[in-house]
Amino acid sequence: MASALAGELTCVVCSDLYSSPVMLTCHHSFCLVCVRKLAKGLERRHKNTVENHDETTADVITCPQCGQETSLEEKVVDDLPRNFLLQNIVKGYLKDNGKEGRKMSVSEFEGKLVLCDFCVGSSAAAMTCVECRLAYCSRCLPVVHPPRGYLARHTLRKP
Repeated sequence: MASALAGELTCVVCSDLYSSPVMLTCHHSFCLVCVRKLAKGLERRHKNTVENHDETTADVITCPQCGQETSLEEKVVDDLPRNFLLQNIVKGYLKDNGKEGRKMSVSEFEGKLVLCDFCVGSSAAAMTCVECRLAYCSRCLPVVHPPRGYLARHTLRKP
């Protein structure tokens, strides 16, 4: 069962558990970093005809799973919708399997960056909340997790 679940929680691009998953228009999810890599390798531009018959071009990402195209006409990869449900399932899976919270060796930790769970710009996280199991950048922390009210009792730690 655990290996089947791990397979469902694995990004088909990087073959690792999802990290900051975002959704394409086809509703398939991929790691934010993987979609950025796909966007960097854009080889084709999609032509759109506007009402006044002007043609504009927009970057198009082709879904690695179904082949449907996602146009980045007025947005960038960081503007794609985040899949918070999938992200929380991955966090729960890691916790249940004893992989969350254990100390990592330096070689395991190299290159891993904890990103803010709320920031569209994918800023580096400044703090994580133990109870909420979410990461916050310094800009989102006071807005989304204010240090007053019932959230004041939560434990904040470095990511």
